[in-house]
Amino acid sequence: MNLPDYVDYAERDLAMNDPYALFGGFENFVAGQQRQSARAAQGIGHTDSSDVLDYFRGTRNARTNRANSYVDALLGPISGDVASSPYADFSIVGGEAPAGYDLSGVAPATFKGNEREIIGGLVQTASAMQADPLDLLTAVSYETGGTFNPTQAGPTTQWGQHRGLIQFGEPQAQQYGVDWSNPIASQVGAGGAIHKYFLDRGWQPGMSGMNLYSIINAGAPGRFDASDANNGGAPGSVADKWNNQMADHRRKAASMLAAYYYGG
Repeated sequence: MNLPDYVDYAERDLAMNDPYALFGGFENFVAGQQRQSARAAQGIGHTDSSDVLDYFRGTRNARTNRANSYVDALLGPISGDVASSPYADFSIVGGEAPAGYDLSGVAPATFKGNEREIIGGLVQTASAMQADPLDLLTAVSYETGGTFNPTQAGPTTQWGQHRGLIQFGEPQAQQYGVDWSNPIASQVGAGGAIHKYFLDRGWQPGMSGMNLYSIINAGAPGRFDASDANNGGAPGSVADKWNNQMADHRRKAASMLAAYYYGG
């Protein structure tokens, strides 16, 4: 395998396994390849690692603009308000990425079953809420263990069996109109159960992703120190979960959005 082909392989591998590595860590990638002799035997060959590093270093400037836009688009909303994100163009409805928001560097997921309907419905929910869809999909991925299963079963608490995309308790599911015989249409979209829940629990347009997750996990915005660990939830506060436990789910959310906007 010649050097340019090796680099193309490396970038594809990074995009599939760690999209964030596209804007850095090329040396780490090569070092990792050196440690993975089995993978090396599958087609990387015996390219001299110093040549690869020189190639990466020599072409890094050409990647700078793409990397910067990728970082701004995907990492900025984690700690900032949605108003500073390109997703602040809330007029977007289905299948068309908001102006200025580039997910082209993200490897799109391959939709299975009814995933396109679910992701599209969540995008419409976020639009109705004036929320960042990347934040909403990140939280839903976390709550469903990465499945986006609209009937995903969770823990049993004083609110009964928790189920669904944001883990409704039994009385909450009834209150906000979840129909378990039609779990997608009843939960997502403008006026769906998720939208109603957020409006009822204090959501305001442009709130941060941490506030969005606080409403899901703790029932109201601003409850960043709250924890549901004693009710069967994962250990950690709202802030800890949002800041430290969701990186993989944010990557999955980005890949789902890339598939929705660009085909998958």
